[in-house]
Amino acid sequence: MRTDFKKEIYGQRWQVETVFSMIKRNFGSVLRARNLESQAREMLLLVLTHNIAIIQLVKELFYRAFLTPFSLPQFK
Repeated sequence: MRTDFKKEIYGQRWQVETVFSMIKRNFGSVLRARNLESQAREMLLLVLTHNIAIIQLVKELFYRAFLTPFSLPQFK
């Protein structure tokens, strides 16, 4: 086993593992393509779909924040 890895890069591994877990949880963990090129294309599309879903979620939460009933009162 390799033991001479860079610790600052290895410290970011949790981010990659989190994204892999999110993709598997939301879109499934099985690739349906048979050959290597199609599998790579399918994985790329899964990542692209995941990124679009995250952007859409953030956009929805951002706009929902302005519609809360507990906003500051308007002074006239």
